[in-house]
Amino acid sequence: MNTKDFCETVYNVLKRNGLKPTIMFGKMDKDERDEMMRKFRNLEVNVIIATDMLSRGIDVPEVDVVINFDVPTKGIKD
Repeated sequence: MNTKDFCETVYNVLKRNGLKPTIMFGKMDKDERDEMMRKFRNLEVNVIIATDMLSRGIDVPEVDVVINFDVPTKGIKD
């Protein structure tokens, strides 16, 4: 997603509907991001909502679906 605010909106909708989401964004420090990935790999959360920081992907072989809700804008030239 392109903004942290929109990530939070989607997070709240998913949580209200019984999923276990987490949010990752660029201003988190590395330890926080590593902790979120640990929780995801250990199935403590089942959805990662992220800003463009993960637009190049993550290395989790068990991921079944990736949805780009907003088109990533980092690196796109006019």
